[in-house]
Amino acid sequence: MADDGQTSNPSHAVEPVTTSVTEELVEIRGYSAHSNRTWRLSKRSLRNETVFFQDIGERVKYDPIDGSAYIGDIDPDIFEAFAQFLSGKHYEPPFRSHISLASRKSPSLLQLYHTLAWLLGDKLGAVAFQNHAIVRLAFSLNPKDASALVSPRAVLRALESMGNTLKLRQLFVDATAYALQKHGLKWREDARWAKVLEKFPDFIQDVIVRFDEGEVTNPSLHVAKYFL
Repeated sequence: MADDGQTSNPSHAVEPVTTSVTEELVEIRGYSAHSNRTWRLSKRSLRNETVFFQDIGERVKYDPIDGSAYIGDIDPDIFEAFAQFLSGKHYEPPFRSHISLASRKSPSLLQLYHTLAWLLGDKLGAVAFQNHAIVRLAFSLNPKDASALVSPRAVLRALESMGNTLKLRQLFVDATAYALQKHGLKWREDARWAKVLEKFPDFIQDVIVRFDEGEVTNPSLHVAKYFL
């Protein structure tokens, strides 16, 4: 074989270039009346899955020095579920959350959990997370008993959280009126309802008006309409 004057030198062989892509994380800070919490989440995933976090550094308060974003008053247990969803694309109440633990004794709190999760998704513009919440809410409601949503604690907390979400508020009005009509809900005789009446007299008034209109359709049978 002819020698062309060139020799192979393994020490000069071109080696493949490898790069390590470090996922940029954002530290999310939130607080509630119960606790202050932080989460370290993928900045890319936050931007892909939400509208809210597309404005990190603009609408969302962001500290580029320590890489933290501040989102203010949130329910830590609900945001923990969103963080889990963002990381693994599964939606479940955190097992040790106060709602998850309490719901074993009071199933209405589990419906409340899914409602609050939907509200968080609405705030963040997280459509996929919202869709999971509404599906789970629909399945968790017993079509024979819409009063699952109607405990003084569940109603009060939902009203405090939902703001101006009118259709969602209507769900609680209809569910309460339905429970009043079908299950003899005695809210006037239950001292726990006094706090709801004190803080949200318009809600109770709307329930009475809805009740006086006549037959109330079971909202559990078409719960999705309240979220669309």
